Amino acid sequence: MMGTRVAAVGRWLARSMAAIAVAAGLAGCAGHAGLGTTSSACFHALPSAVGAVHGQGRLIGVRLEEVRHLHRLPAADRLGSGRVCLVAFRGQYASAAVSHPLNQASGPFAVVVVKPDGSRVLGTLVLARPPQRFQHL
Repeated sequence: MMGTRVAAVGRWLARSMAAIAVAAGLAGCAGHAGLGTTSSACFHALPSAVGAVHGQGRLIGVRLEEVRHLHRLPAADRLGSGRVCLVAFRGQYASAAVSHPLNQASGPFAVVVVKPDGSRVLGTLVLARPPQRFQHL
């Protein structure tokens, strides 16, 4: 009799734990779906981007973009093809003080172009105004 009761409690406990695991998994999925972002692939690029601005400034945004859409950027032809991560910072920057400068300027914004896997910084733009894609509407 006692063995049956222990087995029943064990089954109840196993079912409860499974239900909790499923609920937690669904809650995690709902949170990610609610973000509506396609830039999550760029999280690997963040350490490289922070290194390119030498830890200066504040992160204002991350975007995953096709290089072909960046034709208006200075030196866009040197970025290759495919997808890149654009990581924008706000601070005080000079081209001489960032890694791989794509332009000769100084200003309060820097946009670092990084391979999505974070393996390589392709260039850093220093700008006077925030890039259009990072402005809040």
